[in-house]
Amino acid sequence: RYSPEIVILGGYQHPSSLVTLIYAKLFKRNIIVWCESNKHDQRSRLLFKEAYKRWFVRNCDGYIAPGKASVEYLASLGASPKKVRIAVNAVDNDYFRQASDKYRDTKEGLKKSKGYPGKLILYVGRLSDQKGVFDLLEAFRILLAKNSDLGLLLVGSGEKERQYKDFCSNNNLRNVFFEGFIHQEELPFYYAIADVFILPTHSDPWGLVLNEAMACGLAVVSSDASGAARDLIINGKNGYIFKNGGIRQIVSCLEDILGDEQKRIRMGKMSSEIIKNYSPLKCAQGFIRAMEQV
Repeated sequence: RYSPEIVILGGYQHPSSLVTLIYAKLFKRNIIVWCESNKHDQRSRLLFKEAYKRWFVRNCDGYIAPGKASVEYLASLGASPKKVRIAVNAVDNDYFRQASDKYRDTKEGLKKSKGYPGKLILYVGRLSDQKGVFDLLEAFRILLAKNSDLGLLLVGSGEKERQYKDFCSNNNLRNVFFEGFIHQEELPFYYAIADVFILPTHSDPWGLVLNEAMACGLAVVSSDASGAARDLIINGKNGYIFKNGGIRQIVSCLEDILGDEQKRIRMGKMSSEIIKNYSPLKCAQGFIRAMEQV
């Protein structure tokens, strides 16, 4: 009906993607695949599926990726790096910055009113082992033994929530606050009162919560399994990247940031600067460059 000159596909897994590729070949249309995957993503790795992905990718005319990890993954499937254009994953930076600023000046008072300790570590996301939450709880147990004035905010829900609560109870792990699912318009409050943000994920194509935390001016810590980590985090400048599953590394990174207020402030400011380059406008420009390329 539309007879497009270019079709952009948001992946290659769904049967409609194959139908679209066949359509493009029959009617001589250009196909661009938008890929957010990276080598750390949890997947079946069945031989026929991997062969299909390589065949599919090599038959596309252009590629869109959000960052370095996805570019490398596309190259591993046979995509020509010259045909890959970056369209950064983005959130509404202005909204998160402005909404969190409303709470900034009363941060300490808000902590006390909620019964939180002096220093807060924040996690936002699904409560599951895939997201590395159990690693975070283990790391927090080590941190709390050294400093009782620490708190861990877990914002989100998930299949392992009951199990994590039992772990905290059975191990007398205090100062872990399960906040449950929070609507997006309420998230800036938690980013504003936190002192550092962590994404300990074992598998994540990107991790937009890093964008959100940085837009709110937080130092950030992430595992190397997050697709966003290498693009958004400059080690030692606005946070740290640790090896996936490295509990001792989590402890070390958080201790370094929480133990030096001036460093924490500098890192937060650097996060705010870095994330300016990851806007919806930059994302749109990446799509345009990809279309111009084909």
